[in-house]
Amino acid sequence: MLNIIICEDNLELLRTYKVFVKSYLNTHTERQAQLVLATANPNKVAQFLTGNATEPTLYILDIEFANSLTTGITLATKIKHIDTKAKIIFITTHEELLPLIVKNKIVPLAIIEKETGLQQVKNELLVNLDKATTLTTKKIIESDYFVYKIGSKAYKIAKDEIFYFKASTNSHKILIFTAKTVHEFHGNLTAIESANTDFYRVHNSYLVNLKKIKKLDTTNLELILINNQLIPVATRKITGLIKTIKAD
Repeated sequence: MLNIIICEDNLELLRTYKVFVKSYLNTHTERQAQLVLATANPNKVAQFLTGNATEPTLYILDIEFANSLTTGITLATKIKHIDTKAKIIFITTHEELLPLIVKNKIVPLAIIEKETGLQQVKNELLVNLDKATTLTTKKIIESDYFVYKIGSKAYKIAKDEIFYFKASTNSHKILIFTAKTVHEFHGNLTAIESANTDFYRVHNSYLVNLKKIKKLDTTNLELILINNQLIPVATRKITGLIKTIKAD
């Protein structure tokens, strides 16, 4: 989910930008984005950043804040220092400060000039909202799939459909089990495990989708999946598996 934050000290403009963003989100419900903060106080943005640096975020900032020693450029510099992947849009009347953006290596998604008029500001803002949300939504959708290759051809399966991966008896091959299909490809469980946190290595030969677990039988060292299939569990994996299931 892409978080969107607006910081503008002119309260009338702040309300207007909120309307623009909310209107966009209401008409693009397929986009993985939400407006989480709209404020005239740059310190509130900094506070939000401290606790949410891992979330993909788009910041819409003025460059000057009348009642604060913090400028949009210093705020953006702090944002980029903590969150290098943050996207920033400046909406400003202070063209004379633009060299500072270059000097501080901020590289904003866009710089929108207020003097062009509110309609033009809206147009440019919506174009850049579209860019930011499209990119984030694409990444989120891609992360929902497991992609593998057979020869030069790539295939993908929704992770929610996968029950487990199993090391094949054929050397260096992996089997993917879904409710109705089995797929085989060249690969190794360790690489798949490191890239897919929703799956747990319960045995040297098995990597199981945590969402497909119905019950853990510690007496017989077996997992019962939601389709009642039994998966062996190594003794040394029991403790970690129990903690993971509880945390999940």
